[in-house]
Amino acid sequence: MITRSLRSAKITSRSRQKEYYSDFAMNFGLNPITGSLTRLTNEESVKQSIKNIVMTQQGERYYSMLGSTLPRSLFDPMDTIMLGSIHSSINEAIKNYESRAINVQINIRVSQDQSTYIVDISFGLINIPTIVHTVSIVNRIR
Repeated sequence: MITRSLRSAKITSRSRQKEYYSDFAMNFGLNPITGSLTRLTNEESVKQSIKNIVMTQQGERYYSMLGSTLPRSLFDPMDTIMLGSIHSSINEAIKNYESRAINVQINIRVSQDQSTYIVDISFGLINIPTIVHTVSIVNRIR
């Protein structure tokens, strides 16, 4: 009589989140297992894109007005008029250059020592029913 070990006929599947959006990580790091570039998917991909838009100065890239006025405004007086200008600039840039983000909520604060902008951005994603939150801290460099 030959005995064989019985394998499970059931195939276990990993619950994998569907990838709607993907992009390369900004540090161009390599995946230690595959050796290919590290990728960001879904929320992380859009979050990275929004941070790039906020931190890019308008006109910095050739033939494009992508970006916001935040980097240029760092050494201007930090008052409510400037905060309103930066808010509308960021809102317009996200609306024009990041169509995957919907229901964008922007909150800009100034630090106690008047040297740092703290930009809180919350948004939803098309096809993904979660709210994503990202914070960018922008310092004056003296």
